[in-house]
Amino acid sequence: MVATQPYLWHQSGLRILEFLYEGLSRGYRADANFLIYFFDQLYFTHQLPWYYPFFLIGVTTPEPLVFLAALSLVSLIWVRKGTSAVALFALNALFILGLGLLPGAVLHDGVRQMLPALPFLAATAGAGFYTLGEWLFSLAHRSTQLQTVAHLRGKLVGVLGLLILFSPALDLYLCHPFQLSFYNRFVGGVRGAYQRGLELTYSMEAFTPEFLEALNTKLPENSVVNASFANFMFNYYQREGRLRADIMISDAESSDYYILLNRRSVLAPRERLLMNGSKPIYLAEQLAGVPLVAVFEVKTPGQ
Repeated sequence: MVATQPYLWHQSGLRILEFLYEGLSRGYRADANFLIYFFDQLYFTHQLPWYYPFFLIGVTTPEPLVFLAALSLVSLIWVRKGTSAVALFALNALFILGLGLLPGAVLHDGVRQMLPALPFLAATAGAGFYTLGEWLFSLAHRSTQLQTVAHLRGKLVGVLGLLILFSPALDLYLCHPFQLSFYNRFVGGVRGAYQRGLELTYSMEAFTPEFLEALNTKLPENSVVNASFANFMFNYYQREGRLRADIMISDAESSDYYILLNRRSVLAPRERLLMNGSKPIYLAEQLAGVPLVAVFEVKTPGQ
């Protein structure tokens, strides 16, 4: 840790203590413990139900991979081959997710805090794929007709791989470029997750080049725009020349247009009313019919 972080090379003892303090106290500090939107309720980390990290990984991972990971755990009971490797993968994944149960753990921003568990989850799913492939091969090997097929094992593995990967590949295509907002079918996909009160978009990936180009094309000249908590991003886009220079970014309530990222954990009452349909959407980036970011025309008549 020290070798790869030049900041820790000087005053190492003090800065390591600082690092530990910042990490261990974060869940109790108002400046770093952000609200989490979960089933239409707002929580701080210490208020979340204990199953939150396991649930979130379960509903944001493609279903075939969840199934294969579960199969590999079940196979520990009745398949002796490779059990130590499977146990190693599974225990690493569970250990990382289990850290979310500790006092002071920070779990905002969806699965971002749990990303280290995903490679081990994928490896566990790989073990499940092996188990399923072996079972299918033994089943096919009992058929006298299939025994005459050349390279039967390889062909079975190829077909099984295509079947397993078809659904995740399709979801990847349908969600592009908003894969960070993906939910699987255990909660009804993206639309079902939104209707059930789960947070859909944490990051600002909804501000795509196409969305910025639509703003440049459709907003009238010298429009005053309020982007709420994302104003700093639009100031950045303007400095980079991606947003028209005549558009004024302002915190004033008397703006012409309101740009609202649909991150429900930080929406104020007025913003919730807008997202719930108090005004028609002027422009939006949507996924499965759910607006990730919406633009509302809020200027009063005669302005």
